[in-house]
Amino acid sequence: MAPPDHSPLLDRLLPDPRGSEGGGRWWDRASYLLFAATLVIALWTYGDYGITWDEWPHIGYGDRIARFWGTGFKDLSSFTFRTNYYYGGGYDFLGAIFRWFADPMPNWKAIHLLGCIVGVVGVVGTWKLGRRLAGPFAGFVAALFLVLNPVYYGHIFNNPKDMPFAVGYVWSLYYMVDAIAQFPRVPRRVWIKLALWTGAAMSVRIAGVLLLCYLGLAVVLYAGLQGLFRRSASAAWSYLERIGLRVAAMAAGAWAVMLIAWPWAIVDPIRRPFITLMRMSQYNEHKRRMPFAGEDIWNFDVGWNYLPHYFGYQLPEVLLALFLLGTVYGVAVVLRRIREPRYVLPALALLTLGISIWMPPLYAIYKGSILYDGYRHFLFVVPPLTVLAALLVDLSVAGLARRIGRTAWVLAALFLALVGGDLLRTMIILHPHEYVYFNRLIGGVGGAHGQYDTDYYGNTFKEAAEGMADYAWRTEPETYLDTIYYYSGCVSSGSANRYLPPNFRGHKTRPGKSKHADFYLGYTRGHCDRKYGNAPIAYSVNRFGADLNLVKDIRALEAAKLERETKMAEMRATAKAARESGDDPVTIDPKRLGKLDREMGPALPPALAAERVMAERNPEYGPPLPPALAAERAAKRATLEGSDSGAGTIGTPMGPALSPELAAERAQTAKPSKSPAGSSQQ
Repeated sequence: MAPPDHSPLLDRLLPDPRGSEGGGRWWDRASYLLFAATLVIALWTYGDYGITWDEWPHIGYGDRIARFWGTGFKDLSSFTFRTNYYYGGGYDFLGAIFRWFADPMPNWKAIHLLGCIVGVVGVVGTWKLGRRLAGPFAGFVAALFLVLNPVYYGHIFNNPKDMPFAVGYVWSLYYMVDAIAQFPRVPRRVWIKLALWTGAAMSVRIAGVLLLCYLGLAVVLYAGLQGLFRRSASAAWSYLERIGLRVAAMAAGAWAVMLIAWPWAIVDPIRRPFITLMRMSQYNEHKRRMPFAGEDIWNFDVGWNYLPHYFGYQLPEVLLALFLLGTVYGVAVVLRRIREPRYVLPALALLTLGISIWMPPLYAIYKGSILYDGYRHFLFVVPPLTVLAALLVDLSVAGLARRIGRTAWVLAALFLALVGGDLLRTMIILHPHEYVYFNRLIGGVGGAHGQYDTDYYGNTFKEAAEGMADYAWRTEPETYLDTIYYYSGCVSSGSANRYLPPNFRGHKTRPGKSKHADFYLGYTRGHCDRKYGNAPIAYSVNRFGADLNLVKDIRALEAAKLERETKMAEMRATAKAARESGDDPVTIDPKRLGKLDREMGPALPPALAAERVMAERNPEYGPPLPPALAAERAAKRATLEGSDSGAGTIGTPMGPALSPELAAERAQTAKPSKSPAGSSQQ
């Protein structure tokens, strides 16, 4: 069957970016309102988010990059800082500059403020990409879907790697699509902007080099198709040379931008970035067990289904369905229409969008990459993914509008309001832990709890620490201000102290040899929440029935433990004194006493402990005899040994010593009689 003479999808792609037909202006205004609301809410709530595991290393890395430039290349500490030198420090360097201007704001709060600003810039970039592809309505839908994606939004504030890379990635795609739309005469300003944003993306993660590959593929396909249309290889080569030289210049500019904040790579600007690219594709610095589909697995042993599970369960259901349908429809359209001259540019733009979404995760699955923390490392595909979903919504509403008129746009607004309202309600309940979101396909966060990673980044420790302080104040108001509380758990005291009053300290700072804690904080990662299972729960970070972090009051358990340790110390001291004085007939090994304590419970009195040790060492006899009876038996043995050594030998294996007369009689009976010399025995 021959295809129809036009493609509804491709006909809508790459409209004039300067025009806003009909209701387009209203959707642009709605987008501006969305940006403003998102920024206001982000600025209002950025202080609610906790410090994640990656933040302190990246703050330190940014400071070292700043010193590298500030000292005239003399400070080389950034060349060997942890494993961070394998990453470009674009965002970290920007963070160091931002923190300098934000002083005296605490470092972590300044970085969270910068994160929310950069995150909103990413929303604007997603809107720009959607709008460039299909117009104002598609741009608005893409931006709305991104803002209301709980996982993406939750990472905006305190993810110093994956979020800024995603922002650079989507802006690069926008200028790439803009360049494709103007092939072969791309304005210089577009190349410059594309170089800046591609370089910014690569300065955060070298994986941004994929953007150059996408553009290179688009150029090769365009030149090849032009040669095919003209049936001329020279024409294909002419297009390839004309656009390829500009792409090469753009790539060189992007590479230079990348190197500005990557001192380690400056030393060998060609080889070292590719060394990093190979190393990061098989990153093996973190070996850990993690829950996946109800089982604990090693992150080195993830299967092909790891990413499909997380994308399938952590994308909102509507977005997931639209994205998959859009992929199927888009592939069919590109395969059928890319060889038609009028659809070459729209088809190339749609193909580039699809490749930018699917190629990275498929390559990771193919390579068997080491994966962990859900799809955090693939957050950068979420903005283009939402754009693809928005294209399908735009196409559906446009088709419906041709049948029922403006009513279609009213229905579209109601649809977006219902979907958005449901997601907004969920995000409000999850706040400030939006990134632990799971959709209804698995039963939400409650259904995923214990089955998959939830709070893998440690964001919940801020709420847990504040809940711990509130618990102590509510239960002990009379002594709270005069008491120093010590805590332990799977949390860095350097981070937790930022959330807590000054009378809360890490347990390692406790005076004396005993470093016991009063409270324990444990999140679900590594099953930290299961420790001290019998301790009362002082506070729970609970969302939708899932305990994401538990604060346990372990003072009673620690007091009992301290009491046992004190008794053991007393027992050891008593045993040592007895051995030194010669009053203790049994040599008691302190290590053995410790083992007895662990096996038998609380420490025994020294005398009874000595008896048990003797019993274990003399299993044939049983417990030690009373001193009088033991002395009597010893005297009898001595008498027998003096009269006849054989009697003692016989008495030893036969039990208690015999009377002297009976022992002598038995010994005489046991002696063999001697036969006369030369006689024979029958």
